[in-house]
Amino acid sequence: MRAKATVIFDGDCGFCTWCAGKLERWVKPPALIIPWQHADLDQLGVSQIQCEMALQWVPRDGAPAAGGRAITALLLASSPPWRAIGALLCLPGMAQLTD
Repeated sequence: MRAKATVIFDGDCGFCTWCAGKLERWVKPPALIIPWQHADLDQLGVSQIQCEMALQWVPRDGAPAAGGRAITALLLASSPPWRAIGALLCLPGMAQLTD
């Protein structure tokens, strides 16, 4: 088990890097936020292709989540009010908005 969760983004994408910075500043999830280019993807259990396709959330233990599900998972792991927003994204019909 890892010490903390990990958020993996594409460090070659300017928008992705900007979003990761805002995520770190505003949401402050209990996770390491790192570009896939600097991550040990094998240890984290995700592939380069997965990371090129979508943001990845790798919990301390459990299966990774990608894209909108990754955003929902990291919000649920964060402090209020972000946790409440994550809970709203779990309501029926909301998952389609994040994917």
